[in-house]
Amino acid sequence: MNRSRTVPAKVVAQKIDETWQSILAENGLALWGSSELLGLLKRADLPPETRVAKGMTLAMTLGIESPGKYLAKKIKTQEQLENVLLTMRQVGNKMPSMLRKGLKVAGRSLPRRGGPGRQKSLTDQEAATLCDHVARFHRTGLSIKDSLKEAAALCPKLFNGKTVGVRTLQSYWIKRDKLPSE
Repeated sequence: MNRSRTVPAKVVAQKIDETWQSILAENGLALWGSSELLGLLKRADLPPETRVAKGMTLAMTLGIESPGKYLAKKIKTQEQLENVLLTMRQVGNKMPSMLRKGLKVAGRSLPRRGGPGRQKSLTDQEAATLCDHVARFHRTGLSIKDSLKEAAALCPKLFNGKTVGVRTLQSYWIKRDKLPSE
């Protein structure tokens, strides 16, 4: 058998694509088509593990839809084709651990969203404005508790629908000396 005979690019692309699809299927990543994936990813009721698997499949499908077309230009003989297919299968066996490691690295490279704890509900300037309103209500004879309630009720009008609770406003009131003055 002559292994160095020339193989048509179309056959090379087809064999590589078939091998690629089987590797993805063995690793649970190529069970859906691109259009089905896009539709399913838009649904909100998918469990997270399904979203990740389908998202990975979509990324791989869009990123390397046909590795055969790309590699077919470089492969000329049957021997080269068999070596490429063997290498693809070997790498395919390592794919789950490579994906786990890659996803960990990708996750670490994402920016944090403000660190631990809750996000502030008001900016320092908004909090200072509300504390000024609490002080005005208190000067009119209301207790601090009632002044906080009035200022909290006023908040949506002042800040385009943004609401704040009395307890949150109370925590800003306690720290009012650290807030910027107008």
